[in-house]
Amino acid sequence: MMTERVCIKCGASLPSTEFYSSNSATDGLRGACKECVRSENRANAKAKPEERNARVKAWRKANPDAWREIQRKARAKRKAKKLAENHKQCCDPIVKSGVGEPP
Repeated sequence: MMTERVCIKCGASLPSTEFYSSNSATDGLRGACKECVRSENRANAKAKPEERNARVKAWRKANPDAWREIQRKARAKRKAKKLAENHKQCCDPIVKSGVGEPP
């Protein structure tokens, strides 16, 4: 069921899917919308880079398997993107010129 609620930060009326879940909230959703939470997180990371870097470094050390999996997925995504770009550069001119088109 899609319900609307109002963000406590920006005051926008948004569908409940635009709010993160929260175990401590009575309705199970955070009061601030996802976009407000993201911008607050970005601002905190920018304001206190040393604290964030230390926290991230500690997490990576405590969770090496999870960190390796994140890196593996990121490498695969970059590789797929590069292959798609190379294919586009290589094959698009051939198709546009009419050489590679089927009869």
